[in-house]
Amino acid sequence: MLNLFQIASNDQSIYYLTQIFGYVGDVLPVQTGSANLIFGVMFKIFNTIALTVGAFILTYATVVGLMQTAHEGEFLGKKWAKLWVPIRMVIGTAAVFPAASGYSMIQVLVMWIVIQGVGAADTLWTAVLNYINTTGSPFSSVSPDTSSVNSQMTSLFQGLVCQASVRAKNPPAGSDPYTISWYCGNSSYSGSDFCQQSDQELYNVIDGKYQVTTLSGGIIQYNFGPNPTGGISCGYFEYTDPKTSTDCQADPNDANNTSVGPNSLACLSDTAQQQSLQNIVPVLAAVANQYVLTDYQYAYFYETPVVPPNQPPNTSQSPKFLNADGTTSDIPDWIQNYCQGANLSPCCVNPHSTCTAWSQFAADVESNGPNNYDKTNTSSSAASVYSTYSMVPYLGPNQDFIDAATNEFIQEGITGPFTTYITTLSASDLSSAYATMANNGWLTAGNYYYYLMKQGTGSVQAAQSTLIVTVNASSTTFGSIVYRSNASSTTYLLNAIAKTVTASGLGSISNVASNAVTGRAGGIISKFISDMSSKSSLQPMVSISVGGFQMMAAAQGIFLSIPVIIATLLAAGTISPFVLGNGISENPWGEALKGLLTFFTPFLIMLLSSLFTIGALLGIYMPLVPFFLYTFAVIGWFIGTIEAMVAAPLIALGILSPGGQHEIFGRAEPSVMILFNLCLRPSLLVFGLVAAMILSSQVIRIFNIGLALISIDILNSNGLLEQIIFMGIYTSSIVTVVSKVFSLIHVIPERAISYIGGHGTQYGESEALSGAKSGAEAAAGGMARGGKSAGGAAVKGAAATQKAGDKREESKQAKSKASVKAEPEGEGKKGKEGN
Repeated sequence: MLNLFQIASNDQSIYYLTQIFGYVGDVLPVQTGSANLIFGVMFKIFNTIALTVGAFILTYATVVGLMQTAHEGEFLGKKWAKLWVPIRMVIGTAAVFPAASGYSMIQVLVMWIVIQGVGAADTLWTAVLNYINTTGSPFSSVSPDTSSVNSQMTSLFQGLVCQASVRAKNPPAGSDPYTISWYCGNSSYSGSDFCQQSDQELYNVIDGKYQVTTLSGGIIQYNFGPNPTGGISCGYFEYTDPKTSTDCQADPNDANNTSVGPNSLACLSDTAQQQSLQNIVPVLAAVANQYVLTDYQYAYFYETPVVPPNQPPNTSQSPKFLNADGTTSDIPDWIQNYCQGANLSPCCVNPHSTCTAWSQFAADVESNGPNNYDKTNTSSSAASVYSTYSMVPYLGPNQDFIDAATNEFIQEGITGPFTTYITTLSASDLSSAYATMANNGWLTAGNYYYYLMKQGTGSVQAAQSTLIVTVNASSTTFGSIVYRSNASSTTYLLNAIAKTVTASGLGSISNVASNAVTGRAGGIISKFISDMSSKSSLQPMVSISVGGFQMMAAAQGIFLSIPVIIATLLAAGTISPFVLGNGISENPWGEALKGLLTFFTPFLIMLLSSLFTIGALLGIYMPLVPFFLYTFAVIGWFIGTIEAMVAAPLIALGILSPGGQHEIFGRAEPSVMILFNLCLRPSLLVFGLVAAMILSSQVIRIFNIGLALISIDILNSNGLLEQIIFMGIYTSSIVTVVSKVFSLIHVIPERAISYIGGHGTQYGESEALSGAKSGAEAAAGGMARGGKSAGGAAVKGAAATQKAGDKREESKQAKSKASVKAEPEGEGKKGKEGN
């Protein structure tokens, strides 16, 4: 049957399914090895039983249906679906017929659903490996040059402001030699192609007929303002055109199209960045147009102290404002708002009892700024007024529009193509190590998780096509007339707007915590915190494991040195000072050493046992937690598959039954969600594993930092016992934290289906993990008890050896004393005999 997803070439789940079920139609063929046929034999009998039951249901439905038809005058009566009940009877009966292999059609369908879940999980697992293969680590992040992009967006806005100023068809403001003029407002140029362009054509940065120029090397140039050959220009920006760029031309020597070609990262970036610019330019242009309109309104208000047409002076009627198109309207709201905010009565043309003259408004504005009004550009004071009273209300909550454009360009034009590129890669694009992982399929993901975590952290530079923005920020001169530009004034505007946006920096306090603990706690606990924290490129979980092995190595080294130390001390304590000729019969240090060893050795063995147990849990058990959980979850998936295959004939009977709430599935409606969950479970297991890997990296850091900081206040002394207790508490807690985080492996498959009304299935992964933890603690505790017993036996043996030596020494001394006493008596006897 047709597979919806690409299944790994050596998928282990498929292999084990064939070992369990044997031949299941052409969905699960056995390619190599032998096929276990016991399920086929059993299901052939079971399906026959189900078919027999189905025959009874069919008979019942036929008889009752005829009776209801005769009684109620409607086909099959009023309760049964007249269309679907007959169809369901045919489908249900056919679905339960056993084939030659013993499996029925519905069981083949269930297995096909299971296989599609395997293919989906393999595809997801391959994408994960492609990301790691490309970036070097599952924790790598794409790091675009944000400051550079922000600068380019600022320059882009400047160019668009200049272009909007040139394009504005405003009448001149003022009548003195410094009259402010606009290029398209001049009758000599208002009919030019540039001044007559529509917004849609003007902001078409891809193939705009007037603004866009195609350069060599696959570069597109978009010109701000009239064509440079026309004598006036606000600048331009350039970017790579995917249609003509060599990035998108397929390389015949690169069969997979990974370096160049339509599927290459460079080509995807060119395409995405072009589209991103097409989205950004109209938005920034709208802000630029509003800014230029504000500038015109202020310029007219400042430079034209005359009564607008059709408005008699000195009346109580509100004066009108002259618009760019020659019409009149009310004075702009932002000017009125300024006057009210400055405690000026509503502004108007001529002074009278209810308003303030324009001249007072202008004087008030200029007095609030360091510079006088610049008739060829916008001064800092005017820009501040613009931003506060016109631009900020216009922008609303999205005031920092340059940052918004920067984020848009980065997300859609830089990081977006990278994500797309990763998903287009296949297992053939992987290196040999990762290719093996991909070919073995999703089932073995838990075997390789620690290898992937050891790859550490990293940063990958996403591809960014050429983007060059050049702006002519000076006043625009054409002939003898200086036209309004506004480009350089954007600096004042952006600075003023930036003051209204609160900036915040994000950073970790890990260094603060580490330094604080090192300076306050010291000793073992300082070294312990350092070992448990991330080291260079190692992830926290890997660092903890490495620290655990170091603790075990230290405990073993100290433990092995204890017999040597005891033997040396006891040997020194048993040397008799009598040999040195000082006349003392016993070494006074011997008894003291025996007492000290008897008292301190069990205590030392206990500390070393605790250190070894802590190290074993951190170094051996904790890294195995994800493997255990993933493997137990895989076992649960196999159990669920067997359960579904056994229940498949019952599903057919549920479809065959004329009752039930669902018109199509009848009483088998709950099986739909169960099979859907079974199909998604492999993909959700992979997702849970990777999600837990990423989450563990952050959660362990959170835990370590918090515990490090709070230990500063709790550990009032650096005593050995206090620090050992602290390490024991940490070990127990961090194992619980890791177990909790990696429970995502089975929690996500259990709970995800509940969001659409299904019921998650649990297979006891947590209980199985508890058993594994008990076994690890028992093994470590057994070694600790053995070490303690061995230490105690060594002390007792050494003490017994010393006592035996003491007895031999006392015996020698007694014999020596006896011989000394016996010698004079012998001499007396000899003397008498001689006489």
